[in-house]
Parts: sequence; C-alpha cells; structure tokens
Amino acid sequence: MATERRSVTATSRLLGAFCLLMPCSCGTSLTGAAAELQFATATNSCAPTDAPAVTIRLSARPLDVAQQADPPFLTVSVWTGLGELAGRSFRIGQGSNHGFGEYYAIRHAQAGPVTGTILVIGVARDSSIIGSLDVLLRDGSRFVHQFSAPWRPTRTRCG
Repeated sequence: MATERRSVTATSRLLGAFCLLMPCSCGTSLTGAAAELQFATATNSCAPTDAPAVTIRLSARPLDVAQQADPPFLTVSVWTGLGELAGRSFRIGQGSNHGFGEYYAIRHAQAGPVTGTILVIGVARDSSIIGSLDVLLRDGSRFVHQFSAPWRPTRTRCG
C-alpha cells in the first residue's frame, strides 16, 4: 500500500510539473464528444513489425483493458517499448513509422484515423505514462489533451 501511495504521489508530482511547464497545453481544447475523454489506460501491444508497442486509450468512462470501450474513445499506439518512451515525441498517423491512432465517435461506426503528435513526458515507477496528445480527427477537429495513463499489462506476445 505504501509503495502504491508513493507511486501515485510521484505520478502526481510529474504531472503537476508538466502542467507548470506547459500551462497552455493542460486540459482539452475540443468540444463535443471527444472533449469527454477524461480517463486513460496504457497497455503493451505489438507494432506491425511484431516489435513491442504501447497503446494508450482515452475514454469517457473508466475501463478495464479487457473490456470493450463504449464510444467515444481514442486509441493511440506508439511502436516502441515502454522503456523507450520517456522524454520523446512521436508522430502518429497514416504513413508514420512511429505509430497510429483511431477515434471512435459512435458505436458500430468505422473508426476515424487521427494524425498528430504524442509527447511522453515520463514513465512513473508504476509504469503509468504521463504525456500529452495534439491530434487532428478525421472531421478536422483538434484534440489537445494531457493524460496520466495507468499501466495495465496484458498477455501479449509479439513476433
């Protein structure tokens, strides 16, 4: 319990420092359904080359990794391992070598691709990922959001 509390405190401090350094980026700058994406989770996944990757999901409601999210939700995958994320920025989108993203606005609708940047400020001791997103959705809306995504590992075997 004490270790968990220290980890949460460290994550909070890191996120607070991020907000002080980037006051214009804190929060969401989008209206409509995507503005409701206040909950984040991160998990291991695989890149198209079967190399390790990390997937971050932002949703309107808390969710378990094994659970299927109800729209709206935004999924961003970065094609690098957890240990190589901190302090880096990644371009995501069609044709990117760094990752991709999809936005699901409504149930049973085709996902809309997103393009933009994910900045990973840090990775906490508990593997939570702290960072920000600045992406364009298919309809031209811009989504700028800071996040702290708790790590939820899954059984994933790449390669």
